[in-house]
Amino acid sequence: MTDPAEVKSDPDPASSDRRGLSPSLVGLIYCMLASFAYSTSNVFMTMLARSDVDPRLAIWGRETVTALVVGPYLLWLLVRDRETRPGLGIVLVLILVGLTTQVIGNISLMTALASLGMAGTIPTVISAILITTAVLGFVFLGERVTWKGLCAIALLCAAITVLGYGSTLGEASTPASTGPSAAVGSGGVAIDPTPVIKRVPIRAGIMLSCVAGTAFGLLTITVRGAMRRKAPKALVMVVITAMATIGLLPIILMGPGPKVFTTATGMDWWLMALGGVTNLFGFFFLNKGLETTSAVHASVTTSSQTAIAAVAGLFLLGEQFTIWLVIGVVMTIAGVVVIGEDEEELEASDDLS
Repeated sequence: MTDPAEVKSDPDPASSDRRGLSPSLVGLIYCMLASFAYSTSNVFMTMLARSDVDPRLAIWGRETVTALVVGPYLLWLLVRDRETRPGLGIVLVLILVGLTTQVIGNISLMTALASLGMAGTIPTVISAILITTAVLGFVFLGERVTWKGLCAIALLCAAITVLGYGSTLGEASTPASTGPSAAVGSGGVAIDPTPVIKRVPIRAGIMLSCVAGTAFGLLTITVRGAMRRKAPKALVMVVITAMATIGLLPIILMGPGPKVFTTATGMDWWLMALGGVTNLFGFFFLNKGLETTSAVHASVTTSSQTAIAAVAGLFLLGEQFTIWLVIGVVMTIAGVVVIGEDEEELEASDDLS
């Protein structure tokens, strides 16, 4: 005869899920918040890309905000609790990936933003992130991709193609000189003949966007692995962002030199600070989401930046409206909905196994 107490202590997983949001869905919500925060940061970075601010200084200023804000908390945490001190291996991996992301990924992103605009750059970056996280997540983390996950990735890639096509149509339809807005093309390309961020051909801009996306995808895999090993979130945030503070400083000093710090205007520093604060929130939300959500699901959810970037470019940066933008946004929303359903089904199957 079964003890009633034993029956009561073994609740049905489905009924448990009905009492509140599952951890994986909470993770997706955090990833969506990260997407909004990162998109806001990208707006400020695009504004800097269109001014006379050196891209290395812009990245340095943005990332240094996180290191300065979170660094003291991490130091206090490590002094207070010895058990939170990480192993040397994970720190070295974070340093290596941080340098790759900050030096190669971010500079590639800034150059592409100056050449293609948000609507042209962000979709390509997101596409590379999706492919990188899907492949590396399976190889190194053993996280499988279901058919619904593949459908979501396909929807996002199609949305990326549509938004990119709409961006090129908008650029082609922009008059050469139409008053105050003539200084910036519809694709977000500064047409000042002597910009600090040099324009590159469209193909080179696309290649740089892919390089940036691959670096950011590698970062997502690394953060997911660190969260699975219960590494402190503050450690991940500080080490990754400090690699910009430490790694880019000598590049700045050997390149444009110390004068670049004095030539930046007060508004430029405000934009860097705002970009840094929103980037900090985005990184925090991403870390929280990756505690319970797979890398590829997190990447698909944060790829809603594609739609947010296109809309932000339209309303805030004067980029052109096309019907392709509407179609791309709708397809992006559909992809996020599909990945949410896939996350629920994966968690339900894990509960039953």
